[in-house]
Amino acid sequence: PLRASLAPVFLVADDDQHMRRFMTWALETNFPGASVVTLSGPARVVATAVEIRPQIIFLDWVFGRGRTGPQVCEEIKKHPLMRRTPVAIMSGLRTDLDSRAKAVGTGAALHLSKPFTVEELTVFTRALLRRSVEAPESALRAGSLRLQRDSRGVWWGAKRLASFPPVLFNLLWLLARHSP
Repeated sequence: PLRASLAPVFLVADDDQHMRRFMTWALETNFPGASVVTLSGPARVVATAVEIRPQIIFLDWVFGRGRTGPQVCEEIKKHPLMRRTPVAIMSGLRTDLDSRAKAVGTGAALHLSKPFTVEELTVFTRALLRRSVEAPESALRAGSLRLQRDSRGVWWGAKRLASFPPVLFNLLWLLARHSP
């Protein structure tokens, strides 16, 4: 049965396939109902984030294509719809204090040093979700259906559906909110 909830949506961008699989498994296991969208490089991070409106974005520091996680983080923070979305930068190479400070200086909420445990990821993710500044009723989820009130956005899984007029969107919101 469909049940309205605020199950989180996460965006993970890392060029390491094993890390993407680990993150997907860990986040879906520890946050029931969560959706995890993964990207293997930095090129589509901002566009995908705007499209799916994740609660947290996880970025690798080094992508191997000339762009870095901190650079992508700066781009995310410049976008008006994304500037309040928490970003966590992950790195196995850049773990010194200066690198961690640089990550936070670009707008990241967190620097995770690889390798990290499932427990570390879960604790830090819960903390970022608690600190989220988004109003609790600005997003709603019912099964694969996800609604975003401020943009009247409607998603089925990771796919954004066509725009809905206000009356139809409000009706859909009401039905999703009261689904069993």
